[in-house]
Amino acid sequence: MNESFLNVTTGNLLENNPLINNIIIALVWFFIGLILGHLVGKLLQKVLKEFQLDKALKEKMGIKTSIEKLISGIISFSIYFIFTIIALNQVGITNLLLNIISIAVIIVLFISALLAIKDLIPNIVAYRQISRRIPTGIIIEINSVKGKVIEVNFSETKVETKYDDVIHIPNRLFLKEPHVRKKIEENAHNKRLDNY
Repeated sequence: MNESFLNVTTGNLLENNPLINNIIIALVWFFIGLILGHLVGKLLQKVLKEFQLDKALKEKMGIKTSIEKLISGIISFSIYFIFTIIALNQVGITNLLLNIISIAVIIVLFISALLAIKDLIPNIVAYRQISRRIPTGIIIEINSVKGKVIEVNFSETKVETKYDDVIHIPNRLFLKEPHVRKKIEENAHNKRLDNY
């Protein structure tokens, strides 16, 4: 009698509650995805190994990273992702999850933009102050960098050293650090300036 009560109760629970049915189906989809992703990844890795892709890339291009593992890993994770979306869709929380992911991406982009602006605004303010004081062609020295100014733009000042290296100096450093300015003599414009 207890057995029949348990069967009736379990049967009624599954019949009357579609959420439990959907969760079970979602778990089945999820595990199918795990198994399929793993099998396809291993099979693809063996096929790529037969073509000796890693050996060819190592010999021809000097690439030491295993491209076979990388490609098979990308395919495996793509299958995992697709079956996870199918499982979440079965339960009905795909839209919620995608909305949460979208909001997280927007927040990360917003924070990245704020950090970029944090560096850009002081450089623009400094540009307005130094653009008249540091014209192109003069010799400057700042933070042990000595050379000829070849360009001053909104974010940075480009300085060419005597070794023909171009150094990018953020404009905001000109407001914080002391710098020395020297004028280039008229006859030195056409010569290589070895003494700066």
